[in-house]
Amino acid sequence: MFKLQIKDTPQKSIWLVGPYVTVGRAKSNNLVVDVPGVENLHVELDVSGDTIYITDKSGDQSVVVN
Repeated sequence: MFKLQIKDTPQKSIWLVGPYVTVGRAKSNNLVVDVPGVENLHVELDVSGDTIYITDKSGDQSVVVN
């Protein structure tokens, strides 16, 4: 099982257990990141067993995974 967490704000975290998890500025996302440069729907994560597929929804290919 995976957990997505904002580094400087550990209380803003979610377990990646659903088939899809969305990240972005809009309140309808599973993880809301309301900072400049983040789109309303920025990333969609497709959780499939032990694999996560990341789809950039921002349109400018600004998704970086560390």
